[in-house]
This record gives sequence, C-alpha cells and structure tokens, in this order.
Amino acid sequence: MSNPNLGEQPDTYGGDYWADPNNIDDGDEGGVHTNSGIQNLWFYLLSQGGTGTNDNGYNYNVAGIGITQAAQIAYRNLTTYITPNASYLDAYNGALQAATDLFGNTSSQYAAVQEAWFAVGVGNGPAPFCEGTTYLTTPSGIFVDGSNTSDYNAFSDCKWVIQPEGANQITLYFQEFDTEEGYDYVYVYDGLSDTDPLLGAYSGDNIPASISTSAGVGAMCIKFVSDELIESSGWTIQYTSTGITPTCSSTTLSNASGTFSDGSGSGNYGNNQNCSWYIAPPCATSITLNFSLFATEQTYDTVAVFDASGNSLGVFSATDNSSLNNCRNKRNDCIVQFRLCHYYGRIYSELHLKWWKRMLRNN
Repeated sequence: MSNPNLGEQPDTYGGDYWADPNNIDDGDEGGVHTNSGIQNLWFYLLSQGGTGTNDNGYNYNVAGIGITQAAQIAYRNLTTYITPNASYLDAYNGALQAATDLFGNTSSQYAAVQEAWFAVGVGNGPAPFCEGTTYLTTPSGIFVDGSNTSDYNAFSDCKWVIQPEGANQITLYFQEFDTEEGYDYVYVYDGLSDTDPLLGAYSGDNIPASISTSAGVGAMCIKFVSDELIESSGWTIQYTSTGITPTCSSTTLSNASGTFSDGSGSGNYGNNQNCSWYIAPPCATSITLNFSLFATEQTYDTVAVFDASGNSLGVFSATDNSSLNNCRNKRNDCIVQFRLCHYYGRIYSELHLKWWKRMLRNN
C-alpha cells in the first residue's frame, strides 16, 4: 500500500498508471479496482505518515495519526457522507467533515487528513507561495519567493514589477539565494515586462552580485520559474531606486479660473507618475482648457481629458501645442489625467493649462 507504483498501480489521481474511467472495455470497467488504490494509499499515509513527491510535483509531508483514529475518520466518512455515486472529491470533502465531527477543524487530525489527500492528488492543494504579478511602487523594499521557512513550490511562475514614482534606475541586492541549479531560475529584465531586455538569469546557491537597470529606466521585472522536480529554500531580494521626487498628485480645482501644471517647474517631470486634476467650479455650464505650454514624449506620456461621466474629450501627447488650445467641456466639471511611462530618457519639459468657466445667468 505504501508504494502502489511497484505494482503498476496509480499513487496520484490522474497520474501514472491511472486508468481511463471512460474506457469500460479495459477489463476493469474503467479502472474500478485499479483507481481505487488511491484511497488505499490515502489511508496508509493518514495512519503511518510519509513524505514524497506525487506525480503533480507536490511535495507532501503527512504526519500519521495512527490506524485507530484513521479508521474512525474513514468509517464515519463511509457510513455518513459517502454515497453510491460519490467521486474522489466527495470522498475528500466527506473525510474532512468526518475529521471535523470527531476532532475539530483546527486539529492535527484534520490537517493530516487534508495533507494525505493532497499527497494523492485530490483536493485543491495548498495555496501557491507566489502567483501572478506583484507590483512594487515604494522607492525601496524587500520581497521574497513567498515560501518563508519551506521550500518553494514546483511549477512556480511568478513576476514582480518594481515601478516607483519618479524612479530613473532600480538596483537589486540578493540577500539569500538557493534554487535548483540549471532548472529553477530568477530572471531580471530591464523594464516593465519579460519582453524587455534580459539583465541576468540566476540559478544555484551562489548569491548573485547586485544588478541595476540601464540609466534612465525606472522599472524592473523579476520573473521566477521552477520545474516539477527538486525545490529549494528560495531567495530574498532587496531593492532601491534613484530618481526624481514625484511632482504631481491628485487635486480638486473649484475656482472660476486658474492655472495648473505638472509641478516639475524648470526641470523634467519624473517617471511612473499618474496624476489627475478634477475641475469643478460651482454653477459652471462649461469648462474650457487652454494649454499654454506642452511638451511630453509622443505616444508614451499622455494628458487625457474626460468629463465626469468618463467620456473622453481628448488624449494629447506631443511637443507642439498648436492643436491643443480650447479643449471645451460642455458639462460643469471635467477631469485631466497625466500618465507617464517608465523610461527616464522619454521625458520632456512641463505642461501648463489654463481654464475658465461659463457661468449660469440669474434672470
């Protein structure tokens, strides 16, 4: 029972030696007997405990609870929760409920039941230590693979994007590093995504040297991938950034007329900023914007104007303000949004806008 593969029997749901349940002409009515061994292994692990890696790449560690308590849980599941047409997922849920009934859902017995099912490939398995993309926007910080004192997961595929406001260069410092050499890698890219130039690919247990983005690049992408076999303790990374202090923020403007700018003065604005101005003078029937100075990088850095319902009144990106005057909104409020990309080399001068309102007449 401890190693079904020795008899060419499956030890993981859907894994090696698993019989196709739809093939009822296989001599075993679709694996009625062959596939039932999955629950036999579950019971063995629940009773005796065990460690290993299943066919899904999950590293399990089951603390056995002894055959007496394991039998109590299995018996209650079979007599109370399992129906004639039950699936393995039903058996999983029923066993957890039986463990809850007998010992509580915070007990070691409950944890062992769940881990033993995970070991044979049934249930959702524990949450991954990392997944998807994490965005880091503070000027400096520390991030990790997420496994803490455990080994990282098999099949990890995670990204971190460092993009502080105003940054023009990012530097990484590896504090801890241990991955399966030649198979599990940390990739570092010179920009927002893994389509940007590769700065380095790191694997093994030697701590890499510090690495920085190119001068003027205010974003960095870090990607971590692992295969299905050996996992290790993972890594810890510190980062710092240099750049320009953010020059603008979200602001509400309620005067009848006025002037506002991106805030950079005589200098250049910084990278990675996303600022908005909400213009809402009381009793206004329309608002008109006049760009008195405009210089942004074409396509990458934009000024967008919306009415309060989100309807676009224009998106501007240029170094010539001749066509930008007299942006008019026939509502009583509008929103100006300034979005900047992550490349410091793509920076031009500042923008200035004047606005005035048309008032309602009192007859």
